[in-house]
Amino acid sequence: MELQVAVGWTGEYTTVTERPSSKDISELIESLNWEEFNSVRLIECEENWIVVSGNKAPDGFAVVYQNQSNSYISKNPPNSTHLLIEVLSQFLNKDPRFNEVEFVATNDKSDDPNNEQNIRHSDWRVRFEEKRRRERKDQIVKVIISIVLMFSIGMTVYLWFKDDLKFVGQETAFKVGQITEIKVVPGRMGLIQMIFYQFEFEGTVYSGHYRNNGFEGHFLKGDKVWIKYSTNDPNVSRYFSSISRSDYHNYPLQ
Repeated sequence: MELQVAVGWTGEYTTVTERPSSKDISELIESLNWEEFNSVRLIECEENWIVVSGNKAPDGFAVVYQNQSNSYISKNPPNSTHLLIEVLSQFLNKDPRFNEVEFVATNDKSDDPNNEQNIRHSDWRVRFEEKRRRERKDQIVKVIISIVLMFSIGMTVYLWFKDDLKFVGQETAFKVGQITEIKVVPGRMGLIQMIFYQFEFEGTVYSGHYRNNGFEGHFLKGDKVWIKYSTNDPNVSRYFSSISRSDYHNYPLQ
């Protein structure tokens, strides 16, 4: 016999132990937060099991018992977690007192729909389905928010790494620029190049600089490079990529 638990309205059953004892049942029931919906199941086989589920409010508790092809719900719902422990322990230990628990068949089509028990069970199912839909909607919203946050954080890190955060909200363009000065400065992995460049936009010369960590190769003064800049404020710019020296004739300075 397996002792299983499902936390929340949409939680899936997980096995706590395959050889449960009354102590296991008691400890599990007492460890759960019954302000929220939970389900605890003892399953002997697919056709013989019992489930206690619900919460303290507003749904209350219910006991569902499956025996062969017949399904039953407790006529008098438990009003405490102590009674949940008691009925599960009785089922586990095949205690004769379990036969004294009053159940109503849930699959008996001859039941009067106006019967108080059937009305109570129907109301419980309606509340169950409504809350399950709310839980699923909340889960979808949380997943969407998580995805958006992960994307935003990832994009921010990417823009920071590419030195593009300064261009956020601005129109950008590309120009051929030229390296005007190179300084060798200390870096984390040794000496690196500090590259100074200039480019022209609408008759005005703008300048900038960047640290060459060696990923783009070794630059020389006078080399041409692509510069990305803000058309709103060309003082905001950065090195974009190198230009092969053999192609310099195709990219005149503008």
